[in-house]
Amino acid sequence: MKISVALCTYNGEHYLAEQLESIAAQTHPVDEIILCDDGSNDTTLAIAQRFQAQGLPLHIHRNAENLGFVGNFAQAITRCTGDIIFLCDQDDLWYSDKVVTMLNVFAESAAVLLVFSDGDLVDSTSNKLECRLWQALPTKPTPNPTFHDLLNNDWITGAACAFRRELISIALPFPAQGWVHDAWLGIIASTHGNVVALPNTLIAYRQHSHNQIGLKPPTLRRYLHKISRLITKPHADTVERYSPLLSKLPPKHSAHFVLLGKLKHLQRRQPISGKICPILKGIVLEISNRGYWHYANGWQSIMRDLGLLMYQIMRGIVSPFVAK
Repeated sequence: MKISVALCTYNGEHYLAEQLESIAAQTHPVDEIILCDDGSNDTTLAIAQRFQAQGLPLHIHRNAENLGFVGNFAQAITRCTGDIIFLCDQDDLWYSDKVVTMLNVFAESAAVLLVFSDGDLVDSTSNKLECRLWQALPTKPTPNPTFHDLLNNDWITGAACAFRRELISIALPFPAQGWVHDAWLGIIASTHGNVVALPNTLIAYRQHSHNQIGLKPPTLRRYLHKISRLITKPHADTVERYSPLLSKLPPKHSAHFVLLGKLKHLQRRQPISGKICPILKGIVLEISNRGYWHYANGWQSIMRDLGLLMYQIMRGIVSPFVAK
């Protein structure tokens, strides 16, 4: 199998060399690294060119205009020619057995379309934090996540995932809004094959002040901040978010029916009128039919909705859309 790496860069001079060195040190070598730069104005390209001159199979492309990180990953992925494609951030580190460990999973079953793993959280100087990647998530991934699992949980970190080439034609283009590329790839993969979650720590996931997307070790202060944000801010998990996903699913696909259930759940929790009685009625209905447990996070989501509703009543705020 030919192995591609889709590597996106933007002003990554502080960490790119370490990342490229970790890819070069893999026990199973990669065949190509497609680096798409989104308009860096530092020494990122010079660093990449140095590794290219040293023999790393690195192909460098500079975008004519800034695409943003999702658009840049779409660009990099479409340029890959490998059978298995690894997503790669500029600021992380791969452990030497990452590629071979994931390839072994793909080799076990042709039905596996996407694999993602756990990792270590590290600081800006590569020191391990006292937390692993999955420990910083609200819930722990199941070994073989289903469509239903991924509909309710953002478990997949792009920097720790790889997928088969055939997923490109199924999943791209990425939706214009509402989805990050890794979550979209994972949920689409689950509708056409299997997704596997590996508990192995295969990357060092770096946390620093310039992360596009990052995770932080859980602390009491962050937990209280999250509760405050959930009660006072509308969530992005709305009916509109799922329109692109619904259009991808044939009406007779089992995932189509699951998604329709999710949409009904959200519609009951976020009625168009935004008035107190319809919202409260929807909350009670979704408790009685166990919609909160099928399509959200159970009591956590119930308390979130009730807390938001109480906050709106006290502040005299017209209800925004609510979600999990």
